Amino acid sequence: MIHEAPIADVNQFYSYTTDAEGNRLSSTVEPAFGTLDDEEWYAAAVEAETAVWSEIYQWEDQPEVLSISSSYPVYDTNQTLLGVIGSDLILTQISTFLSNLNVEPAATIFIVEPSGLLVASSNEVPLYEVEAEEVSRLSALDSPDVVISATADRLLKEFQSFQQIDAPQALSFALQGERQYVQAFPWQDSFGLDWLVVVTVPEAAFMGQIYANTRLTILLCLAALGLAIAVGILTSRWITRPILRISQASDRLAQGDLDQHVLPSALIEVDTLASSFNKMSGQLKDSFTHLEQKNEALRIAEENFRSIFENALEGIFQSSPQGCFLNVNPALARIYGYDSPQEMIEQITDISKQLYVDPERRAEFRSLLEQYGVAKDFEYRCYRKDGDIIWTQIDARSVKDKNGNVMYYEGIVQDITDRKRRENELKRQLEELQIEIDHKKREEEVKSLTSSTYFQEVQEEISDVNLDEFWG
Repeated sequence: MIHEAPIADVNQFYSYTTDAEGNRLSSTVEPAFGTLDDEEWYAAAVEAETAVWSEIYQWEDQPEVLSISSSYPVYDTNQTLLGVIGSDLILTQISTFLSNLNVEPAATIFIVEPSGLLVASSNEVPLYEVEAEEVSRLSALDSPDVVISATADRLLKEFQSFQQIDAPQALSFALQGERQYVQAFPWQDSFGLDWLVVVTVPEAAFMGQIYANTRLTILLCLAALGLAIAVGILTSRWITRPILRISQASDRLAQGDLDQHVLPSALIEVDTLASSFNKMSGQLKDSFTHLEQKNEALRIAEENFRSIFENALEGIFQSSPQGCFLNVNPALARIYGYDSPQEMIEQITDISKQLYVDPERRAEFRSLLEQYGVAKDFEYRCYRKDGDIIWTQIDARSVKDKNGNVMYYEGIVQDITDRKRRENELKRQLEELQIEIDHKKREEEVKSLTSSTYFQEVQEEISDVNLDEFWG
């Protein structure tokens, strides 16, 4: 419905019906209810000089009808006001529009003003109440619709007031044991419209189809399971016998009876399995035979190594980089004065401090191993168990893992104390011999000098000199 109140005829009120595109269909002329300045829709447009929305108001002749007007002032070329065009939008029409939306039937849509007063709802519940013949608008909190009142209460608890909701918001709450999901977003335009649109959807609205699909899926699964069980029973009866033969042969094979052979089967798959089993049985038999031969060779090699290790005259060891012995042979234990290899391993926990007389030599030994991987003819003084000091010579190498990390050192140790003693004695003798040789050499030089012609002539001249006169 479009109302027109031209300035030229202030006593006439023109009303037009229009189609969906706003084209006039029919018109009526009625006397004006009063002066135009008393009409809010008219006065607001004149004052704003542009299109505006009015406040929601009641019709004078029908107080139960609530509506809102959109007013637009019209001016001539000289900007003189010609009149105001107004369009009324009845709130119940908005409710009808909301109820006809193609949305979830269980959903509730309602619109409120920032003050909390209801504008419209999809449930088409009353927007006002009548007391003593007075019509007053309802707040969303006082709506007879439980969903609307509960949703409004939840929004106010969350945001303190509807005016605080200036952006789309989502929340949920429980109502009568059912979860409700709420979406609230402000609806505003440049002409002064300021509403809040709220949509509430119960969880069951979108979970119902999911539950139905779940039930159907379960039924289909049960049916498929029953069919699979039936087919499985029939199939198992057909293939049980050849499979059982293979199973029994496998059990005997696991118990060590390698002479197993499974007969062919009419089932291609089972026959293939039987053939593979027979090949595996033959390969296992060959492998066990070969493995027994290898084990025997390893056993002999281990015995030979153990014999060499135990009976070697030189000391043999394995030690950690941290300075502990991991393994020593009896010869090494004897060199250091211990009764057994086990005693030596247990008592020596720090090689550099307990064995080395000069601990810095241990650092030199490790440096050689880290730099070159081997240490040859490395000599050092060490303590025996009884405290005596002996000389030893070691040839060692570092053993590393595949990543290049040192796992342990291993090598051969010899007692060279006697050799060192002989070397020192020989050195002393050589020094004495050198002294004797030097003395004889000096005597020969003196003899050669005194027997020379020059020395004789000098000696004769000295004999003719009167020393008293020379010194006087």
